[in-house]
Amino acid sequence: METLISCSDYPLFYNDAWENYTGFCENGDEDFPLAGYSGLPPVLSFFGSPAACQLSVLCADYAGEQLCQEAYRLGLTLGVNMIPVSLSLSPGKLSHALRRGLADSQAECLLFVRSGLNHIRKTASLRRQASQFLINGGAVCSPFMPEVRTGGEEERLYIDFLSTRKPFIMLLGLEKSRMDIVESALDEGSEIFIHSSFLAWTCAKILAGQGAQLFSTPGELKPFQDKCSAAVYPSGRGRFSFMGKSYDVFRQ
Repeated sequence: METLISCSDYPLFYNDAWENYTGFCENGDEDFPLAGYSGLPPVLSFFGSPAACQLSVLCADYAGEQLCQEAYRLGLTLGVNMIPVSLSLSPGKLSHALRRGLADSQAECLLFVRSGLNHIRKTASLRRQASQFLINGGAVCSPFMPEVRTGGEEERLYIDFLSTRKPFIMLLGLEKSRMDIVESALDEGSEIFIHSSFLAWTCAKILAGQGAQLFSTPGELKPFQDKCSAAVYPSGRGRFSFMGKSYDVFRQ
């Protein structure tokens, strides 16, 4: 307790968070995912049990409807093949489509949030999204920042590092501002896969030219060939089907 309280000035919120089933992991603990990095939030808080996933998916900020359908289909395919995924709660439409596909197919996910878990509890739309992943056996994690919403570069880097410290990373496009994040992941030994529909992004083209693998479905990639046997296919009107069930891209 002394170590946690000394990290910041939130001893009162600690008790409130604990009573609401929040878990904590301090910088310096054996399980802290970013040991060795300086200048980062000192405590990671989480709901649920973090999934033991080896795959992270990063999305570009902006995309049209057709690419959102591709992202949704990828989420469905990963979910129906029971491949755990880590990703961040980005506000972009593309990221929303991916999360919707993962949620609809009951995927096990590790969802990273930038604004603190207390903000999720008080925001109905975020609470609904987080609940879907918790129900499916995943977890929701965040820097421990009680009552504070931040959008600073330090926190963005923290979340991106958390979600990219995985052996495999799938890119649905890539913004220039995130190129250094992916390069750091490559230095850590990650393999980069680029969805072929998202090669219009300059950074994605650069990485493909440097040897990143292209794919249209996860079953095409060697690390997932043995796990990925179920196919999600188009069924018209922007929907997709699997085992007789129809999925709508933006079903609410």
